[in-house]
Amino acid sequence: MQPVADVIRERVAELVPQLSVIDPESLVHPPAPGKWSKQEVLGHLIDSAANNHQRVVRARIDGELRFPAYQQNAWVASQGYGDADWRELVPLWAALNRHLARAIELLPENALSSVVRIGDSEPVTLGWMVEDYVRHLDHHLAQILPEVQVGRISAPGFDQLRDFLTRIPGIDTILGHGTAPEGSWWIKFIIDLEHPLAWNVVQELAHVLNLLSLQERLPTVFKPLSPPPYINGGPVDYLSWVIDCDDPSCTPEAITGWLESRLPDPVDELEAWEPEE
Repeated sequence: MQPVADVIRERVAELVPQLSVIDPESLVHPPAPGKWSKQEVLGHLIDSAANNHQRVVRARIDGELRFPAYQQNAWVASQGYGDADWRELVPLWAALNRHLARAIELLPENALSSVVRIGDSEPVTLGWMVEDYVRHLDHHLAQILPEVQVGRISAPGFDQLRDFLTRIPGIDTILGHGTAPEGSWWIKFIIDLEHPLAWNVVQELAHVLNLLSLQERLPTVFKPLSPPPYINGGPVDYLSWVIDCDDPSCTPEAITGWLESRLPDPVDELEAWEPEE
């Protein structure tokens, strides 16, 4: 799991300087009632690193793991992250992630298939859980530093794909994107489910990216992502979407071209998305 450990270390090295100079006034005010402030989001990431460190070490030693779920909101509230000193939270988050990266780096290959059960969730492998940790990390770092493209990749044409997606009705937030050493890549975003065309957008993207035709099927998967709803909340607040591509030769630029040629045109005009009579 060296690549995952390297990604975690890269996030820490890249973002600690930027986290350290955030305007204190912007840290303590939640974006909406019932939402976490940026300071509380970082507190949640501290809890995530601590819990995942336990999961990684225990699953490696025991060969499998049954671990309790944790109530994220209760953890954040009970530890008073909203009133904590940001100057203490940032180095704590960084140290915990460096320590977790080392534990992940030292995982033997045979440990990655260990079965992990968290609360009432479906069982997953330890390898999947470790990779999902980075996706979760990037999701929340993008909430703290929305102006920074967390997990930005260098694949040709990625800027074009990001810009094109934000022109689609109901898509206005790119949560993050990244790449693996072998060249596979992903981009994660939010579709506003209260937008009148939200499910039209889901249907069109699923058609092009998942099953254009048997002859033209792309090496992409468009799918929803969500933490457990019984811990967090409903889809309006917590459902996100990802495009995965496992073929390095199929660049973001190429996918932008496919979407431009197959989605309603002009893509940013609502009338173009209305079904024809």
